Amino acid sequence: MPRKGGKNGLDIEQIRSSVNALMACHQQYETFNGLLDALMNANDNLSDSKLADELGCEQFTVTSARQGTPEASYDFITKLVELKSNPLNIDQQNHRHILYAKAGFIEVTEESIATHNEDVLSGLKKLVYPNHPILEPKTDPAKLPQWGDVIKKLASFQLQAKTWVNIRAEAVVVNRGSVVDPVKFRDIPAVGRIANLVANEVKPHDPERLFLERALGLSAEQSKTLKDYHLDTGIKAKPTPFSQMLSAIIDDLGRGTQKRMVTLSKDPVSGESIHKTTFYRLRHGIGESPTIVTLRCLFRALDAYADKGRISPEKINQLLVLADGKYLPDDGDQLKGLAAASRFKFSATSHQVIAAIDAQNEPTKIGNLLAALSAASDISLTQDEIGEHLGVSKATWGMWERRVQVPIPTHVDAALSYFSLVMTRRSNGHDRLDIEERERVLLVARRDHIEYVSGSGIAPNKIIVGPDHTGPSAETQAEKIKQRRQPPDSSWVDFTR
Repeated sequence: MPRKGGKNGLDIEQIRSSVNALMACHQQYETFNGLLDALMNANDNLSDSKLADELGCEQFTVTSARQGTPEASYDFITKLVELKSNPLNIDQQNHRHILYAKAGFIEVTEESIATHNEDVLSGLKKLVYPNHPILEPKTDPAKLPQWGDVIKKLASFQLQAKTWVNIRAEAVVVNRGSVVDPVKFRDIPAVGRIANLVANEVKPHDPERLFLERALGLSAEQSKTLKDYHLDTGIKAKPTPFSQMLSAIIDDLGRGTQKRMVTLSKDPVSGESIHKTTFYRLRHGIGESPTIVTLRCLFRALDAYADKGRISPEKINQLLVLADGKYLPDDGDQLKGLAAASRFKFSATSHQVIAAIDAQNEPTKIGNLLAALSAASDISLTQDEIGEHLGVSKATWGMWERRVQVPIPTHVDAALSYFSLVMTRRSNGHDRLDIEERERVLLVARRDHIEYVSGSGIAPNKIIVGPDHTGPSAETQAEKIKQRRQPPDSSWVDFTR
């Protein structure tokens, strides 16, 4: 019986034979997108739109997976190997591990979770007792992973398929029905606190430790062993000149300043403000460098104190320069220039960001541009908000901003539509991105996408290659492959603290 939607009229047996022969030599495909493209061709040239209909997703999701920009998600692979319609006509039982592996995943099952956990704890045991598994001496705790590091490595396996929201929700249900020492609901950490615990930014309480270890599949015996290692817990603070100066300013302003500054940091239009936890991290140099949105909120609050004469403009200028990662210069005029440049960057609107594209004769990268636009004062959206609207994960958007991956222009266009909608709503219909501004951004997106896929050896649609183009070198292709997603690592071989 001919396959519906096929271009060459191949029957199902011919297709399955081609697919089996292809999967038998899958080693020749170094990436999932290459294998997916070959499988779709083997399925009588299955189109992107047809596969999208089978999977119940947007066509650009299939196109992105086929081009590898961004790489296919875990959910995408799961649909391919689980759907009863079996759109690629693979052997879903024997070929599934190949598809997961090509995409940089390991299938998440109860058995594979248990294996990963055992490998993580086995490697940790060798770190704690390098000479003998039982006898002393133990390794200096200051050189060992902290408890949060262990939880992070354990969780990395399940986070292939889930988010912390999912893991927590499932664990809450299991905990509710537990008859053996259930954790009280008030002691179950929220998702935000889990992120702080995993980053060793706060000290876990015993019920929190128990809940998270159970949520990640540790047995009671494994939890006891982990506790017996007496790993360090708590804050990984790395004070910076910026955090030290900010802390000194707050101390000078007196008791209760931090709470008042959280209130003063709020913008009445966008609603952006500094959370008290973020403020604490800023003061103590905990975690990554502050974002543009965070700095804008901070200096909004400091300006309110300056207006009352409580802080000198000179101090704010000095803090501005430190926030921008520059050393404080001796020249007063230079200080004013740097401070003004810093303030402009923190408070720039989307129109100003777009107007500055290639202003310094250095090619603007789409990742940097998306990060600046999402943080612009008239947009100010979180990665979660953007990802939810566009249907991409926070991690994917983050990889675009950090230039680990390059988005396809279709994704960028969708993001610009959302940004413009947000601007229109907040300005009561008076502001938006015009056609020329959107086209300037899309030109950057198209240029970077062509450069990215050419370097990956992927042929983008409708790209005209000049006669002097020799194609990506073997070194370039190898480097691109190295940068692709890697499966979760259970070893501690490269760990340093």
